[in-house]
Amino acid sequence: MCRLKCGLTVVTMLLLLVAPLAAGAQPKGKVAFLCPGNCSNLPHPVGAWDQAFLAGLEQGGYVLGRNASIDMVGVGVGYNRLPDAAKRRMQRKVDVIVAVGNEATRAALQATKSTPIVMLNVADAVEEGLIASLARPGANVTGLSVPLGQIAAKHIELLKEINPRLTHLAVLWNPMVGLHQERFRRLERVARSIGVQLSSLGVTTSRDLENGFQSGAHRRLEGLLQFEQMLVGAGRAGA
Repeated sequence: MCRLKCGLTVVTMLLLLVAPLAAGAQPKGKVAFLCPGNCSNLPHPVGAWDQAFLAGLEQGGYVLGRNASIDMVGVGVGYNRLPDAAKRRMQRKVDVIVAVGNEATRAALQATKSTPIVMLNVADAVEEGLIASLARPGANVTGLSVPLGQIAAKHIELLKEINPRLTHLAVLWNPMVGLHQERFRRLERVARSIGVQLSSLGVTTSRDLENGFQSGAHRRLEGLLQFEQMLVGAGRAGA
């Protein structure tokens, strides 16, 4: 349900951004997706989010193949190739970029200062310098952002409800992802403020998972948190 609502929200933002295209000289509005993983199956409406996205476009008068198109080449490129993929989207003269995640949004901002960017699944956009403020994002970016610190604190509180004696918590994260490093430090500060000690379980590949779990068992850890998109593949070719 959340993904459906988020999809409709993003569509609303896109309609506001591409609406001038309908009255302008360009016959077709091109929406480009940029994300390190497999964030969407468009133009095929496989999931609820994709269905909501296409339905929202049609409600705004945009139909794929007629007056709108979607550039999905920037999907699944991996973190290292995000900057290059963003530059390529600009070469394709796209009208709007849907950037999924902090690093994709950052890459899009580095690639263009004029093309509208809609960010999605971004944590602490203000603290990470992606926007000026929630009320006035500034520049050419808008979208959805979640307060990571507050959510992390809530996750720890929920674990403490399950285990009131919780004092030692492990975090599975990928040290190779710069965003994860900052998030771990931020989470560590939050945990310390509510009396919980964090242990780092750095995992870079799927082969490291077993060792990570064994290490956690030896330390007798009482809970486990995991960052999203923890294991990052090499991405796909053709960006």
